[in-house]
Amino acid sequence: MSRSPYIDSVVLTPKHSGKRTEKVQAFVIHHMTAKWTGKRCAEYFRDTPSRQASANYCIGYDGDVALNVEEENRAWTSSSNWADQRAITYELANSTIGGQWDVSDKTLRKAIIMLAEQHKRYGLKKATYTGDTSGTLWRHDWFFNTNCPGPYLGSKLPYMADEINKILSQNEPVVAGAKVEKPKTDKQLADEVIKGIHGTGAERKAKLGNRYDAVQKLVDEMFKPKPVAKPKPAPKPTPKPTVAKSWKEHGFFYTDPRPDNLIYVRDQPSLKGKIIAEYYIYGVNESEPIEYHTVHVNDGYVWLQYDRMRDGVVIGQGYIPCREYKNGKAQTLWGTIK
Repeated sequence: MSRSPYIDSVVLTPKHSGKRTEKVQAFVIHHMTAKWTGKRCAEYFRDTPSRQASANYCIGYDGDVALNVEEENRAWTSSSNWADQRAITYELANSTIGGQWDVSDKTLRKAIIMLAEQHKRYGLKKATYTGDTSGTLWRHDWFFNTNCPGPYLGSKLPYMADEINKILSQNEPVVAGAKVEKPKTDKQLADEVIKGIHGTGAERKAKLGNRYDAVQKLVDEMFKPKPVAKPKPAPKPTPKPTVAKSWKEHGFFYTDPRPDNLIYVRDQPSLKGKIIAEYYIYGVNESEPIEYHTVHVNDGYVWLQYDRMRDGVVIGQGYIPCREYKNGKAQTLWGTIK
């Protein structure tokens, strides 16, 4: 059994899916929308029957850490079986309620230290925030229609990746609060040479030592003329389907539990549309409703169109099927509309 060495309390919950079916490749960052200790958050997940959720780790507003689900088990955190099977999940407490949903420096620093240790332990050589699942730091709102991890924490993910990498560049144990300076790269030294910082001739060789050859090679390459790149052809737009019928309608759709507990979101009201998100369904009373504004009939289904949000801003449109459409009639609704 593998655990972080920075745990302050163990509050295990049975709300998980058992052993992971996938190798750990990333970490999903969430915020609590509460100013709680890590232990209080873990107790809430464990002791609230109506809340079918959990996290591997909860970090409080003052930096305390509670283990809620063992790392080897898949927690119920991101409303996505695909994501939670592949990622260790974190809930970070807020230091302010509402607005930017700030997170304290202590909480952020503790998360960085823990993530650095886990990157090393799982053989992940570099922390990356790429804006998609090709990196090692992921956001909750990539997998569910939510504002989590909030404006402040969401903006800090690139910074967190940089700080984790500073720690990973050292061959020493991670120490809380330690200031770590990353050695300059050959490219940084080459930039300094061009600015005249390291002098010329023998003086430059003496200052750069055994890195002189690599740095000087970069300097020479930087003065070579660069070939003009040919423009890439514009990508062909995805053809839009011919929708049989559409109308404006506003409502809230609550999904019923499904056999596979998944419902897919596409980028157009058609089975040919690209899957852009998935929901993990717990039940009508435990899942967030989908607020839709348009209804489409196409490809043998009735589709609900809604605004996909991130940090309170519309980032695109999502389409989910809510029932089958056969022989000119809508079939049984897969949930409840209010």
